[in-house]
Amino acid sequence: MTVGVKVKFNVINKSDQNFIKIKPLINDFLPFAKKKIGFNRPPTIHFSSDKENAYNLLGKTAHYDPESEIIVVYVDNRHPKDVLRSLAHELVHHMQNCKGSFRKTTFSGDQYAQKDPHLRKMEKEAYLLGNMCFRDWEDNYKKKYKDNYQMYVTSESLISEASPQEYTIVDGDTLSLISGRFYGDIHKWPLIYKNNKREVGRDPDRIEKGTILTIPPAEEWENMSTAEKDRIYSKSKFYKKFDGSWQPVSGHLGLRGPENIEVLGSEMRVDPSVLVSIGEPWEDAKQEWRIWGGRSEDDPAVKERLAAMWRWCGWDHVTPENANEYSIRTPWSGVALSWCFRSDPDFPKSATHADYMQKARTNRTKRTPGYQLFTPRELDYVYEPNDVLCYVPRKWGSSRYHCDIYVGNNQACGGNLDHRFVKGNIEGKNSTTAGHLYGDPIEYIIRKVNSSLREWKNKEVSRLLMEKFNIGIKEN
Repeated sequence: MTVGVKVKFNVINKSDQNFIKIKPLINDFLPFAKKKIGFNRPPTIHFSSDKENAYNLLGKTAHYDPESEIIVVYVDNRHPKDVLRSLAHELVHHMQNCKGSFRKTTFSGDQYAQKDPHLRKMEKEAYLLGNMCFRDWEDNYKKKYKDNYQMYVTSESLISEASPQEYTIVDGDTLSLISGRFYGDIHKWPLIYKNNKREVGRDPDRIEKGTILTIPPAEEWENMSTAEKDRIYSKSKFYKKFDGSWQPVSGHLGLRGPENIEVLGSEMRVDPSVLVSIGEPWEDAKQEWRIWGGRSEDDPAVKERLAAMWRWCGWDHVTPENANEYSIRTPWSGVALSWCFRSDPDFPKSATHADYMQKARTNRTKRTPGYQLFTPRELDYVYEPNDVLCYVPRKWGSSRYHCDIYVGNNQACGGNLDHRFVKGNIEGKNSTTAGHLYGDPIEYIIRKVNSSLREWKNKEVSRLLMEKFNIGIKEN
């Protein structure tokens, strides 16, 4: 091959997954693999979805067709590294095909790698060379870019996104849900609205069943200006600005959910005892973490927990049967937090963190007893069990606030991080800094105040004087 000629791979995303973040990795990996594995012409690569296959524990991961020279890689419910390993494996088969190693027999039928000695030898080569190629590339990429893996695009884009698709609105749809289905991000709905204003009308919150929408490629989101996004977000009652950025809110729908656990248990036809609070919110949070046991949102074992969380906040269309599918495309961290506070009627039920952050800020401004919003500095960087710690989880690719419950011992629990209910350590906290959760700084604290702010402050001052100087009135 002539030196300096850039090979253009034909990579097509035919899956339901959002490939914006993984694209830089693919762009860097394919030229490396071509040189390392040694094929002389690029194959066509399809990233594909197959929901039924995704839930099969021993389902397909990828396959190669030597006649068409097409590699198909299945991506649903898989880690990006695992997807790239499968791609490396199939690229070795493509190299073998380029060298004429394929005979009339192909990779087909049950146990082909056990029955045919020639194909078995080729499979061994694919496992060894493919895995080592991926490992060498991974080590080199990490060394080159440190922690900023997704910041660099080292060659022109190799992925051909599908051309704009058509979608017909069905019952229960919202632009947010449609955005989550196509882009993997429910907050990119302004892109869909921008391209379908005539079909949708002036109100993006009201869409009609049967309307045909044109879904543009996800990359066009980056081409929208901030002012354009602001104008569209402002049209929806489900988004409000909080600290200068648009945050999802409930839209004052009044979705309060059932009044108590007995009603919820009856609605779901489950024993209420498995849903009842065990004590304080921080205790419920730790119990929830133990119940989940590291399971992901798509694990059938937690379907009742997910449904209970959603229905507790008023989303009564979510059932144990559809909870996994609903939660996979819709962030459930907000309902998870409200669920942990189910023993305290003063904590507002909501599916969004910004709702109770705004409520707490209003309570603080009006000096209303209840949950109020503070900065860590105002509380002398001291956390108490049941405090709600608010931060922007940029590590997880978010630009919106997320909240976890402080459970003591310098730890916090929260839902829908890495699609699980997790417990994390607060790092870097001391008497003058708030610390970080998962690498992101804690910016606000929601704390329950049972008296006016002034009375609470006076009590805090009295407590500190008594502790340090034995001055003041000691409370019984």
